[in-house]
Amino acid sequence: MAEEVDIDVLKAIYPEACVSDNGTIILDVPVVLAVSDDDAKEISFAKAPKQKVRFLPPVRLEIAANEIRISASWLPEAQRKQVIHECAGLDPLSAIDHVSTQAQVAFDLELRLLPDSLSPLIAHHDALERRAHFNRRAYACEICLDYKPGVECAELPCKHCFCSACLHEMFALYIREGLIEKVVCPLCAEELPRPLLRSLVTTEEYNRYAKLVIRRRIEALPSSTRCPREFCAAAVERPDPDDKLAVCGECEYAFCADCLRGWHGVQEPCRRSTLSAEFARHYLAATTDEQRKLDRLYGPRNIQRLLLDLEHDELARKWVDANAMRCPECETAVERSMGCAHMTCRCGTHWCFNCGASISKLNPYAHFSDKSLACYGQLFNGMTGAEGPFPEWID
Repeated sequence: MAEEVDIDVLKAIYPEACVSDNGTIILDVPVVLAVSDDDAKEISFAKAPKQKVRFLPPVRLEIAANEIRISASWLPEAQRKQVIHECAGLDPLSAIDHVSTQAQVAFDLELRLLPDSLSPLIAHHDALERRAHFNRRAYACEICLDYKPGVECAELPCKHCFCSACLHEMFALYIREGLIEKVVCPLCAEELPRPLLRSLVTTEEYNRYAKLVIRRRIEALPSSTRCPREFCAAAVERPDPDDKLAVCGECEYAFCADCLRGWHGVQEPCRRSTLSAEFARHYLAATTDEQRKLDRLYGPRNIQRLLLDLEHDELARKWVDANAMRCPECETAVERSMGCAHMTCRCGTHWCFNCGASISKLNPYAHFSDKSLACYGQLFNGMTGAEGPFPEWID
C-alpha cells in the first residue's frame, strides 16, 4: 500500500510519520478523548481505582506493501482486528485518516474493566500529555500577574495557575521558617501533591519539608516528647507511654522521657525537677477527662510514681517543719539530736538552731549572751538536763 502514495505528500500531512528502509509507514496516532479536564472520560479497571482521562496511549499504525498492522496496549484484540478489516483496500492516507477518526472516539469502546496492569501506564501517559498540552499555552500568574509560558508555570489540582518562580520563592520561605501549614495553594489553601511540590522546590528544601511534616505528626501524638539536646530538639515518638526510655530518631540520643536526662537505667530513679510537684497537684485537681488525657500523655504508671513521690515529700516536709530547722543561707534541713544550739552548716554558715538567724563566725556565742535577744541563755535549750544561764560563757 505504501507505493500508492507519494512519501513527500505523506510527510507533509503527517510530519511525525516515519518510513522504514523497506517502505513501511509507521505512525503513532494520538488518542485525545477530551479537550478539557471538565470533559475527561472516566475509565474503570478490574480492581484499580477509576481514572478521569483526557489522553490514551497512542495507536501504533504500520502500513506495509500488502498489509496493515495496528497495536495499542488498551485496544482489545477483537476491536483491533475489526479496524484492520475496515482499512483493507484503502490507500495509506485514507487508512491513516480512518484510524485517526476512530481513535478520537476510542473506537467506540466503553473502556470499562480494563486490566489493572494498564492503570499506571494510562495514568502516566495522560499526565505527560496534559503537561505537554499545558506547556504549549501562556498563563497569567495569580501572584505576580505576569503572563508566562506554560513551561514556566504550574497548575495546581485546584486549577489555580502560578508561575513556578513565584511558588518556589513563597514555599522556600515558608519551609525555611517552619510554616509548613502554609505550603498550600495561595488562593484556596488546597494541599499540594508531593510530586508537584518536589518539582517546585530544591531537594534540600523538600527534605526539610518532609522532616517537618513527620515532626508535626509525632508532636500530635499524646505520648510524644522532644529530644532534650538543644541543637536537635527533634520530636520523639513513644509507642508505650509507660516506657521511660526514649531514643531520638535524628541524633540517636537515648534519654529518659520522664526527667529528660541521659538514660539512667530502670533501677536508678529520676532526678525530678521542681515542676514535678506542681504537675502532681495540677493532676489531682484536674477533672476525670483531663486526668485520662494526662495518663495517655505521660503514662499512668509514671504519674502514679509522681503522686507517690509527692505524698512522701509532703510527709517529709511536715516532719521537717515539726522537728528540724533550715540553714538561713542554703536552706538545708538540720535535725538537732544533741549538743548546743550553735550550728555550723556544710555551706560554712554559723547559725542558731533556736531562732534560725545567722550568727558571727568569729564569736558565735555572743548571740546567746546578748540580753536583748530571745536566745539569751538558751545555748542548750531543749536538751535534757540542760540548765542556764552558764556563768562560764555569760559576761
